[in-house]
Amino acid sequence: MSRKDARVQAFQTLFQLEIKETDLTIQEAIEFIKDDHSDLDFDFIYWLVTGVKDHQIVLDETIKPHLKDWSIDRLLKSD
Repeated sequence: MSRKDARVQAFQTLFQLEIKETDLTIQEAIEFIKDDHSDLDFDFIYWLVTGVKDHQIVLDETIKPHLKDWSIDRLLKSD
């Protein structure tokens, strides 16, 4: 599959980790998609997911100045 497909799965993995507020590790969350998508680049997916999680504070601080009459907490989890 393509990098686009891997990015979609990375987004879905991030969404799963955020929405379910679970104790799953990133690796465990990625394991759930391996059966259905065995042809994806899982190293790339892991790299994307860990990059977002590791830099979440910086990403949030980058977004905050662009929010008008909103706070980070009001945004949908997927935003």
